[in-house]
Amino acid sequence: FRSVNIETASHIVAELWSIIHGLDLAWEKGAKKILEESDSKVGIHLIKESPHYNLIRMVQDRLYRDWECRLVLP
Repeated sequence: FRSVNIETASHIVAELWSIIHGLDLAWEKGAKKILEESDSKVGIHLIKESPHYNLIRMVQDRLYRDWECRLVLP
């Protein structure tokens, strides 16, 4: 079995949900140019490189809407 750090995993999941919520709010307000900052280097890496997880795909779906949206570290 592979060992997983639950605290780290929970932090990343919380960060991803925060990104989803922020992007949804911006979309609902009609924003067309977004700069989403996240202090989760692992979360950003997963979003950019790992499309196989449902939560990651939810973020990616929002990033690729009809707007200019970048996800960066602060």
